[in-house]
Amino acid sequence: MAFILPFCLMMPIAFGKTAALVLFIIAAVTDYLDGEIARRHGDITVFGKLMDPLADKVLICSAFICFAAQNQIVPAWIVVIIMAREFLVTGIRLLAANQGLLVDAGRWGKHKTAWQIAVIIVIIAGEAVRDDLLPVILPPPKLDLFLHEYNAYFGYLTYWISALVAVLTLVSGTIYFWQCRKMVMKDA
Repeated sequence: MAFILPFCLMMPIAFGKTAALVLFIIAAVTDYLDGEIARRHGDITVFGKLMDPLADKVLICSAFICFAAQNQIVPAWIVVIIMAREFLVTGIRLLAANQGLLVDAGRWGKHKTAWQIAVIIVIIAGEAVRDDLLPVILPPPKLDLFLHEYNAYFGYLTYWISALVAVLTLVSGTIYFWQCRKMVMKDA
């Protein structure tokens, strides 16, 4: 789904943002359900422990990259912080795997992912309202006036919620690195 999401977000197709919203919610819910089912039935595998967080990162990074590409709905510096953390944590996990260890996602990482998903849903929903819903319900003169105000408030909202999730991303990455510091420094 991470490869279809950018198409829906970036291409000028009818109801593309709404399709992206539905697609992203389905991806997030099925990812959650997959983890719950695996834990309930004891079907947790090494492959799943490594690939599930990686698939989450691809989905989340693809959404944030699209937001930066869309007139910087989310500023590029925030996207770089989010992606850098994801790459560094993946590097630590690969280092651990190379040493025969498996580093699970911690509580902070799970909170970070949940908040990133929530922010992405809010942003895509805001885009869907602006690009798909409002043009259908408002006539052009009213639409233009309303969109001017909507875009201003939407811009403030997306900036601050994405900045807050970037801070949480930095905090969770710092905690992750600190918890794995002995392993990282051993190979440095």
